[in-house]
Amino acid sequence: MLIGKMQRGDAPESTRVLLIELTRERAADLGAAGEFERAISVIDQTLPVIEAPQLRTSLIELRSTTRSDMLLRSAAGLRDQGELIAAYEMAVQAAELDKSSSRADALVGEMRTTLVASLHNDALLAWRDRNVDLAIRTWESLLEAVPDFEPARVYLERARRLRERLDQP
Repeated sequence: MLIGKMQRGDAPESTRVLLIELTRERAADLGAAGEFERAISVIDQTLPVIEAPQLRTSLIELRSTTRSDMLLRSAAGLRDQGELIAAYEMAVQAAELDKSSSRADALVGEMRTTLVASLHNDALLAWRDRNVDLAIRTWESLLEAVPDFEPARVYLERARRLRERLDQP
């Protein structure tokens, strides 16, 4: 009803403020219940009728925060399923959406540590078992997700040189 009034253009400023407050409350309630997509939908329904830049900005920020929370929950689920690369990438996306989120930053740090430890260990085990190809693939996967992990880069180069020597007649 409020959105309809606003679309017709016959709503006073107090109605606009009320709509923003109601949207924020409803989105917060839905987010707290884990219904992130519905929360985003509520925000998206309100955005087109809000013209004031400051009010639009606050709703856009709320949408980003809600999307970040949704990604964080999904990342935690993926982590629990053992999908470490996907979980880490999703956590990074969440942190990018809500740069002020300490929860997102903490999850990114935790996921990075877990991912690096797991994949690097898997690659080292493959290397020790003389499975050079598996070690190479694992270090490549690790570096694709975490490009600044220098030990993997060093071991990968070593494994590639060995692969080249093994492939020579």
